[in-house]
Order: sequence, then C-alpha cells, then structure tokens
Amino acid sequence: MGIVILSFYCTSKVYAMEWKNVLILNSYNEGLEWTRNIEKGIYSVLKDEYEINLFHEYMDTKNLDYEEYLSMLNKLYEEKYSNKKLDLIICCDNDALNFVMNCKKDFLKKPPVVFCGINEFEKSMIKNRSNCTGVVEKIDIEATVDGIFQLQPNTKNIIVITDSSTTGRKSEEMARNAIGKYKDIEKVYFYRDITQSEFYENISNFKDNTVLLDIGQFKGENGTMLSFSKTNYVLNRCKLPVYVCWRFLVDDNIMGGKVISGYTQGTLAGKISMKVLKGVDIEEIPIIKQCPSRYIFNYEELIEHGIDMSNIPTGATIINKPSSFYENNKVFILSVGGVILILLLSIIILFMNIKRRVQSEKQLMDNYEQLTNVYEEVFEKEEQLKINYCELKNSQEKLRKSKEKYKLAIEGANDAIWEWDVKKDTFFVSKKWTNITGYKLKDSCYIKNRNFFKQIVVKQDYHILVKKLKNILRGKSLYLDVDCEIKDSLNHKKWITVKGKALKDKKGNTIKIAGSITDITERKKSNKKIEFLAYNDILTGLPNRIAFLKTAYKKIEEVKLCNKIGAMIFIDIDNFKNVNDTLGHDYGNELLKQVSKRISDVLSDNEIFYRLSGDEFLILQCGCNEVDYIKNIADMVLGTFNKSFNIGNEYIYTSASMGISLFPKDNVSQSILLKNADIAMYKAKELGKNTYLFYDISMSEDIIRKTQLEEGLRYAIDRDELKLVYQPQVDAITGKIKGGEVLLRWISPKFGFVSPSEFIPVAEKSGLINSIGKWILKKACLKSKQWLEKYNNKVSISVNVSVIQLQQEEFLQDLKDILNETKLPPETLELEITESVMMDCDKEILDKLNDIRKLGVKIALDDFGTGYSSLSYLRTLPINKVKLDKAFIDRIHINKSDKFIVENIIHLAHGIGFNVIAEGVELKEQLEILNEGKCDEIQGYYFSKPVTGEEFDKLLKNKYIIR
Repeated sequence: MGIVILSFYCTSKVYAMEWKNVLILNSYNEGLEWTRNIEKGIYSVLKDEYEINLFHEYMDTKNLDYEEYLSMLNKLYEEKYSNKKLDLIICCDNDALNFVMNCKKDFLKKPPVVFCGINEFEKSMIKNRSNCTGVVEKIDIEATVDGIFQLQPNTKNIIVITDSSTTGRKSEEMARNAIGKYKDIEKVYFYRDITQSEFYENISNFKDNTVLLDIGQFKGENGTMLSFSKTNYVLNRCKLPVYVCWRFLVDDNIMGGKVISGYTQGTLAGKISMKVLKGVDIEEIPIIKQCPSRYIFNYEELIEHGIDMSNIPTGATIINKPSSFYENNKVFILSVGGVILILLLSIIILFMNIKRRVQSEKQLMDNYEQLTNVYEEVFEKEEQLKINYCELKNSQEKLRKSKEKYKLAIEGANDAIWEWDVKKDTFFVSKKWTNITGYKLKDSCYIKNRNFFKQIVVKQDYHILVKKLKNILRGKSLYLDVDCEIKDSLNHKKWITVKGKALKDKKGNTIKIAGSITDITERKKSNKKIEFLAYNDILTGLPNRIAFLKTAYKKIEEVKLCNKIGAMIFIDIDNFKNVNDTLGHDYGNELLKQVSKRISDVLSDNEIFYRLSGDEFLILQCGCNEVDYIKNIADMVLGTFNKSFNIGNEYIYTSASMGISLFPKDNVSQSILLKNADIAMYKAKELGKNTYLFYDISMSEDIIRKTQLEEGLRYAIDRDELKLVYQPQVDAITGKIKGGEVLLRWISPKFGFVSPSEFIPVAEKSGLINSIGKWILKKACLKSKQWLEKYNNKVSISVNVSVIQLQQEEFLQDLKDILNETKLPPETLELEITESVMMDCDKEILDKLNDIRKLGVKIALDDFGTGYSSLSYLRTLPINKVKLDKAFIDRIHINKSDKFIVENIIHLAHGIGFNVIAEGVELKEQLEILNEGKCDEIQGYYFSKPVTGEEFDKLLKNKYIIR
C-alpha cells in the first residue's frame, strides 16, 4: 500500500498543458509606469507559452475607489468572465487582491490566485484561502539610508518626503528607525502630504550636507495625490542629492538608492504562475516576503555631488557612466597605429633596398674594371683570335646538332611550342597543338595569320592576351603568361596557359616572341573542386564556416545600408551525442543530412544556411522589415523536427535549440553576433531545449558572472577562501550527536559570500569540482581523525560527492590514499550521493560505489523523494542510509498527506534495512511526528545550524544537544 501511494506521489507532476485562461487584474490604470513594468515582467515569463490565453483588466483605483464603482466592476467582470473558466488570477497590488478576496462570486473565488506588489502584507489579507500565494512588495528604506551615509558620511540634514496613506505612514516609521541609528545627524525634516510649491519653498534654504529621501507622493494643489510620474518631475528639479526606493524614479537628476522594480515583481509572479499552470500544487509554493532589490546610482549625480567612488556599496549598478577616450576612439587609434607601423616597415624596406643598391653599384664598378682589362688583352693576343675562329667552327657544328636535339625535344614534349616572328608576322606552332585543340595543321607549321589566337580563345580572355602582347611590343614587359579559355574542334571548353619571352635586337626592338602552350584543363577542374571543398561542407554540401567568414561581413553591411533587420540564427541539435553513442556515427551523419535538407526546404533565397561544425548550423537572414519574420523562420525550423527522421530501420525523434542575434541592433561585428547567438542558444538549452531565444545583454552578464566565479574558484583554495562548516546529525530520541554533514562555504574578497547553489554548478561544469572535492574530503577526514583521537567517539562525518567526481577514474584510488594518509577508520566516513545521480548511474559508477562499500565507507542517498526512484529498486543499491529531503519535512505537521508519506517511507526503509535521517527539521512539532514514525536521526536548525569546526568541537565535547 505504501509503495503504491509513494509512486503516485512521485509521478503526479505532469507538465503537459491544455489551453489555460489567465486573468491579470491590475489595481491601477495602464498609464502608470509601475503597472506597465509589472505586466512586462509577467509577460517576459508567459510570452512564449502559446497555450495560455491572457486577459487584462485595469481597476484604476488611484482615481476611482468608491463603493458603487467597485460594485459596478464586480458586475462587469461577472458579465465578462462568468462563462469563461479561469485557471488562474494574477492580482497586481493591494486593491486588486482585496477585490478578489472580498468577491463572493465563484468565477473569482474558485481559481488559484497569485499576487504581487502587495504592501504591508498580512495573512488576513487572503482570508485564509489556501489557493493563494505570491510576492510581497517591501521597499528597503533601511538599506537606502545606509547607502546615503556610506556615500555621504558627512550628511547632517535629511529631508524625507512621505504621505499620509497607510503605506506612507509605515514607510515614515521605518525611515525614522533607520535614520535614528546615525547619531551624528543634526536634523531630520519629515514633509508629509507636501505640495510642489511648498516643497520648492522649503528646500531653497538647504545647501551643503543635506540630502533628500523620497518614500511617498507629493500632494497636488487640488488636494489629490500626484502620480509617481509627476513626483519624478518634481524631484528632477531639486538641486539636492535625491535618494529613492523605486527603480522607475531613478532619472537624470536622481542619485539612486536600494530600489525595487515592478518588472522584478512581475517576473517572480510570472514564474510562480507557470509552476501553478504546469501542475505544481499552489499550497506548496511559499509566499515570497523578501522583495528583491539592488543598489542603483546615477554616475552624473555622483560626480555632481563629489561622491568618492570607493564609498559605493559592493555590487551596485552605475548608470549613465560615460565611455573612456579609448572606447570612443578605438577605431581611430588602431588605424593611426596601423599607419605608423606600415610607415616604419616601409622605411626599413627602403633602407635595405638602398644598401643593396650601393653594394650592386660597387660590384658593377669592379666588373667594369675587369672587362677593361680583358679588352686590352684581346688586342695583345692576336694569335688567340685564330684559335677562337677554329673554336667557332666547332661551335657551329655543335649548334647544328643542338637544333636536331631541339627538334626532337619539341616533338617529344607534352606542350606545344610557338614562335611569333614580329617582322614577318608569321606564327610557328608545333604539332602538339593538334593534340591540345583538335585543330589540324598543314604540312608547314607556319601560319600567316595575325588572328591566330582570336579564332579559338574566348572573347574576354583574348582581350587580355592581346593587351599582354602589346605591352611586350611596347617594351613594358619581357614575359608573357596568360590563362585562356578556348573552344576545341569539337566545341568543348578547355583551358590553356600561354607562356612566352621576347627576343630583342641591339636597338631594343622586339623581333620575336617564343614560348609554350600547355593544356591546364584538368588543373582548372581540380582547382574548382578544391575551391568547392574549401568553402562547402563535404557531408551536407552546405556552405561551411570559412564561407560564412568570407560572406557575412558583406551581407551585414548591405542590411545596414538598406535600414533593414538581419539575424544570425544559431542552431544546435538537441541530444545529438546520444544518437552517435547509441546508433553510431553513420546514423549521426545521415541525421545531419536529413536535418540540413528539411531546414533548407523551408528557407527562402534571402537566407543563407551554413553548417559550422558537428551538429551546429547557422542561418544568416539577409534583411527583412520586421522581427516577426525572423520569428516565423525560427518557428518553421522548429517545425521541421516535429516528425521523426527515418534512418535505416530506426525512427529518430529529436529537436533543436536556437539562439538569435539581430543586426545592426545587437552589433555589426560578425564574430560578436555569432558569439551572442551562441550564448542565446545555450540559454535556450537551459530552459529545456526545443525552443529559441533572442539574445539579450543580460545573457552576457550571466556568462561573465559565471566566468568570473570560475576564475575566482581556480585560486580559492590557495587563497584560503573556502571554509568548511558542520551541521550535527543527532539521535531522534536522545539528542546524542551521531555525526555531522560537511558543508562548503566560499567567502570571496571580490564577490563576498557566494551561495553554494551558484558556485557548485560552475565548479561541476568547469571540472574544478574534482580538485575542490578532493580538498574537502581530505580536510574533513583530517578533522574527523582529530575528533576521534580527542573524544574516542566514532562520530560519522558525511561528505557530499558529485557525479563528476564519481566519473573520474582516479576517484577510488584518491579515496584510498586519503584514508591511508589520515588513518581515519573507513566506517566513520559517509559519502552522500543525490537520488537523481543514483537513479541515472551506469554500470561503471555502480561498480565503483560497490568498491567504496567494500572499503567500509558508508553511502547515504541524499535528497530522497525529489526524484522518481522506488524503494524496491533501492534494495539493489549499495547504500546504508536514506536521507529525507527537506521538502517532505516542511509541511508534515500541517499536511496529513505529507505526514502519511514520510511515515510510510520510514517504515519501508527500515524493512529493507536502511537507516533514515530527516534533514531540514526546524520545529518541535516536526520532531515529534518523526519520533512517532521512528525516524533514526535528525538534522536541521531545530538542533543546530551549520557551525565552524571549533563550535562543532564544543558540541562533540557535550555529546548531546538537548532541546
């Protein structure tokens, strides 16, 4: 019975969605910036969910809030929505929530409610309705006041603008308490419900060491409250440093503060709504009471009021900060530097050329002197001329023989030999000409026709050939080298290279030009094939990365000149590695070909489709008028994956994730655009794959943050930034300390306290978890050994182990080495493995866990209940203990279902032979229920929060924690 109920509980969260009707009920009118920002935040989460119908209503209670008006709204909404099944209501600000809570009509009473922007929240506001949760709005006045004195420690006077509304009075009380901490303040002026004219009159008397804090609204001359947009107008004309608590008030003449934003409220409400719409029980979603806020300051105001930049709070955002001289003139500086470098290189080359010329002139003078000496010797040796004459006769005989050899060489060569006698205007061409062109020659190889080449060379190449020949005749050149396309005797296209050299007479006139004609048709074909392979992917035939780098810049410039929108759409096939690993690379290659074919079929001539590498593709959209056109392309690409890919006897189902970077909006550099699209694609994968995202600068900020964290982690151990803390694990009945879980903390000088939930994933992805995990294991074992020797009490120390560590071949040997080095008994060490890792582990990891158990080290199954495991399957795993996740424990004292599930898990785990420990125990009622269910051990704040090694030592000394 217990197993059936547990299985139902674990598999009940199904995320398939039908069409959902969602009503967004705003307290104020659509023109209020706060309202617009909340809706933007909600829409940023829900906009890509095509199965949601959104309905918007604006109550406008800042202008109309009398009872008859609200009654009229009640009837209006009943008329509009009583026939529609509302699946969720999102209430924005207090009036909307009060309206829904006080409505007795089923169409507003039954649907679950998610609220945001709620001031002074109390449980009574939601009338004890269990189907209600959301986000509380609470401005951080204390942090803003702290920021004032951090930036301007010499402040003596503070002017506080507030109003007489309930929220305004509460804010005024918080401001009084926050300012009261600072004893050096001379005077605080609270202006409640002050008008614009009164405000300007009062502040004119204040000058140095005075700041203004706005936590309310001004009053109009007619007695009504001014809107926040008009309040912002009034503040902008103030010459004093102005601090605020809302993001939309931070404008040109506003200093800033610790601000909240309607967009953040809307985003959180949207995320909660998505959980509810996807089947998460709304009662399990806690109300977010700590409203996110951050410091934002205006750089121009900081400079205006002489603020020391070192006083700015850590992590603050600075707006309106001007770019540096280098950033503004980067292209000019690099261009000038390049010109200077070219000039320096030119000077060096010129200097070397002059030096070489001087050396040549010197050599020429030496040769001239030698020639003069030889000339004198010729006249002195007349007898020698006779000898030379005889030698000349012999040379003529040799020349005759050379001509015969030359004739044989011509006939044996593969090239045709040609000669143009310029004076006689006749051409000689060897018989190889017929082999090349198919045109037959007469008995004589001499052709009396100056248009010899014109008859066979195509027009454009013939003009080039004639121009080269004219240059030789005019003495501008000595050599000829031209590639020409010709038509042979069968009218087939062929290519030849015509080479030649001029022979000149004593006057320097060209008398002959001779050379060779070579058939280069096959070489041209090879070059064309090589060029195709250089710019195209062999597997798919698509243009490759080299082609992209060659053409992208030109296309981007064309889009800019036409004032259109272009895009780079980066495509990555989801889970492609699984296809290669399970079916083989032949299947993977065939899948890539089919994917490229399908996507190519849905693209127009205005898109260029590239395969960059592996399973990565890119679409370059070369200009459109609307972003919707690009969205349509992305939707069509996703649609090509709706049907399976039939490869061999296999039907493969897969999807794709895409990132889109627009130009010129995002950038005009092809490398930056490609990087941005790549970042957006990985963000799409993080959201669950099979979707696309447009690049947003916040994505780069997230990447930068993770990169900075990774860089900091690399040196965190050496810099002694990592600390270990210990949370006791005690006997559920006696309170005796049975062990402790080792937890890692990172206190960075640069980032401050970094949450493990943020830096552990970075460590796992970068591989740093291996060195960090080894350091934790060694430190924990050394500490445990010290406590064992000191108290002779075998307390078990639990260390969390990542799946990345388990995948390392050396993990088991490292564990043995640490146990041997520290001499810690293996039975006092416990490794905690999360349930999801245990369920997905392959045979290699399972064998490694069995080897760890053989060493005597214990293994605990952490976060049990968060996955989809069954207790019957756990029987086969090498574990000693089951650790109940905090999510089960939180509501066992108020939810009978949770209590029933926990009791049955404990009972069944004991039946299999496992000990059970419950984590996250914070209340006495929870402990009593766990004791009734016979839970073995307890871990949680009820007994102790995580403590340092020294504090844990004191707890071990007492042996018990009694509550």
